[in-house]
Amino acid sequence: MENALKDIKNAEEKARKIIEDAEKSREGVMSKANHDSMRLLNEKKEEIEKNKDRAIEKKAAELDNKKREIIEKGRIEADKINSKAGNNLKKAQSFVLKKFEEELNS
Repeated sequence: MENALKDIKNAEEKARKIIEDAEKSREGVMSKANHDSMRLLNEKKEEIEKNKDRAIEKKAAELDNKKREIIEKGRIEADKINSKAGNNLKKAQSFVLKKFEEELNS
């Protein structure tokens, strides 16, 4: 009977040790999983931030190009208006001189 009690105590001790080891192993696995998930989360946040920055840079470049196009179109239109005004000024000067000469000759 004494041997049976010793065997039961040894079996209980082994079971307790197995449970302790399993708990330590579980804690280690949980800690590693938590660490890995935090690392992955940080990597994804950095990736999202980089993608956002690239998208902003792309849109800024597109806006700069659009701005340059609008300014260039405005410059071309202003040149046309100035050229037309210059031609009209020459015509007006010629007309005034012609009328002045006609008045002098009459």
